Amino acid sequence: MRVFLGRLFTVVAVGQEWTPQMSGSTASLRGVSAVSAKVVWASGTKGTYLRTIDGGATWRAATVPGAADLDFRAIRAVDEQTVYLLSIGNGEKSRVYKTGDGGASWNLLLKNANPKGFFDALAFWDAMHGILLGDPVNGHFVVLTTSDGGQNWKRQKGPQALNEGAFAASNSCLVLRGAREAWFGTGGARVFHSTDGGETWSVAKTPMRNNGMSSGIFSLSFADGERGIAVGGDYKKPQEIFGNFAVTEARPGLCRSVFR
Repeated sequence: MRVFLGRLFTVVAVGQEWTPQMSGSTASLRGVSAVSAKVVWASGTKGTYLRTIDGGATWRAATVPGAADLDFRAIRAVDEQTVYLLSIGNGEKSRVYKTGDGGASWNLLLKNANPKGFFDALAFWDAMHGILLGDPVNGHFVVLTTSDGGQNWKRQKGPQALNEGAFAASNSCLVLRGAREAWFGTGGARVFHSTDGGETWSVAKTPMRNNGMSSGIFSLSFADGERGIAVGGDYKKPQEIFGNFAVTEARPGLCRSVFR
């Protein structure tokens, strides 16, 4: 444990040097996806997306046509020209868009038709194979997968929920590894794990706090198949710092300690 946390604090110390950049947009920015040190995409409110191809020296901001009232909290870039956007909201406010020409044109790939549905996160193993996570409908998390770049989506049998949902936290509650592996964290302080592209799931309870609708796991990150971090807390009580950080160092999803 000391070695793991020591490495974490070393990384944090190195990452404390930040340089502000001017985005050229007044939108609240919610998502970011880096293709390289030069090419980065970002997304936000009012249907906004941004792109830089010079490492952030300049940014181009624009709005997806017909999406001015949408909140793009998730963005996944494939390359300089290709990116996927996920808007969140009840019912048809949850949508997936894609551009293959740097934003010159956009295609609406998916619109949530279920008024009870609410999309949370979007991720891709590669340019063609992706997965979408949504809050539970009829007691099960919504899991959709695509194998053709988002042209078609398959509804998987999502895992059962226990009075919990996921947080649309800038697309950080869902993480992927390799060609088929996936994890997502929930407001119930649980971590779900799939090794077959989202078709089946196992689940592990974490020691994170989950004492209200605004608390639980917000974000996940995995170094490999056994070492991961979950962070969260209660966004309505940011001053409370207990039970907000858990790590796993054994089999996937088994959290052994919580940082206090």
